[in-house]
Amino acid sequence: SGIVVGPKAANLGQLAHDFPGRVSRAMALPFGMFARHADRPWNGSEGTVLDEIRAAYAEASRMREAGRPDAEVDAWMFERLAWVRSAIEGLPWIPELQTEVVAALRETLGGNVSVGVFVRSDTNVEDLPEFSGAGLNITVAHQTTEQEVLAAVKRVWTSPFSDRAYLWRSQILEEQGDVYPSVLVQESVPSAKSGVLITSGLQEGGPDDMTVVVAEGVGGGVDGEDSETLVVRPDGSVRLLSQAKSPRKRELTPGGTRWVASARPDTLLRPGELAQIREVVATWEGTLAGTADADQTWDMEWGFVDGRLWLFQVRPFVRYRNSDVQTRLEALDADVLRNAARPVR
Repeated sequence: SGIVVGPKAANLGQLAHDFPGRVSRAMALPFGMFARHADRPWNGSEGTVLDEIRAAYAEASRMREAGRPDAEVDAWMFERLAWVRSAIEGLPWIPELQTEVVAALRETLGGNVSVGVFVRSDTNVEDLPEFSGAGLNITVAHQTTEQEVLAAVKRVWTSPFSDRAYLWRSQILEEQGDVYPSVLVQESVPSAKSGVLITSGLQEGGPDDMTVVVAEGVGGGVDGEDSETLVVRPDGSVRLLSQAKSPRKRELTPGGTRWVASARPDTLLRPGELAQIREVVATWEGTLAGTADADQTWDMEWGFVDGRLWLFQVRPFVRYRNSDVQTRLEALDADVLRNAARPVR
């Protein structure tokens, strides 16, 4: 993690080792593959794309040190990042790299690429103890041909260089010149219901509770839909905080996902499914007993197919630790809170 691939791929490898049969087939394209791709000039540039990336971040730092306004620095940087994204996608695949990726893809999926994969970003500057970076970089869903996967890898390589990712990282990182993406390519799972869990109480509950968010379909609980939210106690009791109310759900379709009508049952997670979730969390935390991560709160992403639990991701859960950010967020809510008791017609 952080040396060959990002923490997402490394942690998924750990999950696959600890929970055989609960993690779909996957492969990771290491940092070095991106570096080889980008270590070439593009469109008449003086240096390679990697050189241009480092030079842009260095110049932005110099502009700030010289007292230039943040808005001016950011506007200049946005232009350079647009060039970087165009260059990464515009550079053709190095033939031997393309051959290597296609061969690995076929081997990973047993020769049947049509089962589909999710192509996910996994950088060396996310899932850190101080900064998760959750949602900053793109995931390209359910690519079902070799050419789609190759194109998706380039798109994912560009995503750490978006304006939004740059601005978020600026809050925590002093230097961004050595941002490297690896790519996680993972077999698609047609989840009937899916979600995330945090190994602690959030809205209510204590550190030994679990907060579980679940919705129908693929990618549930991560896109802000009206999801079922539960607090699961250590004794197995469950408190319902909110019901799933979304009128639609996402399902896999060749080349991505589509929205369809949801069934909207009164309760999504059944007792047997909750039991599987509790068992997985207990096993995961048990493997970490006595290590530096023993007291870490974890964020797990998962889904169910025919009542069986599949695991997609695990990473440290990072709360806001920047008091200045928290103060600004509270200020945004001030007007709403002042009017909270006012009746409306």
